[in-house]
Amino acid sequence: APYYLKEPNSEEDPSLFKKSQKKILLDSQWSLKTLHLPEITIDTDEELETILQKFPDLYDLHLCFGSRITQSGLNFLGKYCMFLRSLNLCYSSLKDHEIDFITKNLPYLEELSFHCGYKISSQGIAAIRANCPHIRVLKLSRISALNKEA
Repeated sequence: APYYLKEPNSEEDPSLFKKSQKKILLDSQWSLKTLHLPEITIDTDEELETILQKFPDLYDLHLCFGSRITQSGLNFLGKYCMFLRSLNLCYSSLKDHEIDFITKNLPYLEELSFHCGYKISSQGIAAIRANCPHIRVLKLSRISALNKEA
């Protein structure tokens, strides 16, 4: 079953709470298959690498709300979590060439979700279609570049 870190209560400082969540995550001995980090900001690609190295058996990864993923971070996805089945990237600034990279380096993806990925166009969607033969679920919402093309 997925493990979700709880939300802070009204007396807790949200920034300190999020730092403590990262520390708990990185200090854990869990062998996670599913990891959802909806409100924890990944501050650097190195931090993302540390998390991905710690959980190489991930099948389901959800990063959003401030997660800063660059091309280097995407390299770590392909290097450490190549068996991902489900990837959810929300509020990212991914571009079409990065979508192409994801689809070529995560060959087992069955579910891919982008929410508010403002720089994805129909070319990025074509890359998903061309490179991900196992995709069963594709969630695209609030993709402004696609709306402009329509």
